[in-house]
Amino acid sequence: MPSRLPEDLKEELNAIASIYSGKDEVAVLETSAKTGVTETKDGHVTIQVSPDQCTCKVIFTLSEDYPAKPPARIEVSENDTQIKRLPDDTLQTILQTLYQAAQECLGNPMIFTLVEKFKEQLQEHSGKDGQGVEN
Repeated sequence: MPSRLPEDLKEELNAIASIYSGKDEVAVLETSAKTGVTETKDGHVTIQVSPDQCTCKVIFTLSEDYPAKPPARIEVSENDTQIKRLPDDTLQTILQTLYQAAQECLGNPMIFTLVEKFKEQLQEHSGKDGQGVEN
């Protein structure tokens, strides 16, 4: 039986949707219970990030204790060409940075912070050594 999305997480996701409303940078695509956005599997929040002509999905698997505990898992969809061009160790470095940022935010809503950190890391690493978007 699916659990209901905690009110504070619902508010956090609605705030993220409002912050990026009308912008193509970030979109909350799926959440684990009805939020007015989308409904999918328990514990998953999927956010589409589109900085600098790149579109990829970041999937956060949240525990019932969120935000007292960090996301149990953070995944990046590797379907985007820019993500595919990143060396595996760079993607792992980005994910490690996200996990570290999550530890620093324990007890506070952190999805917005993690999305911003992901965008920052993606932009930083996609410009290195000729990696990233090629038009």
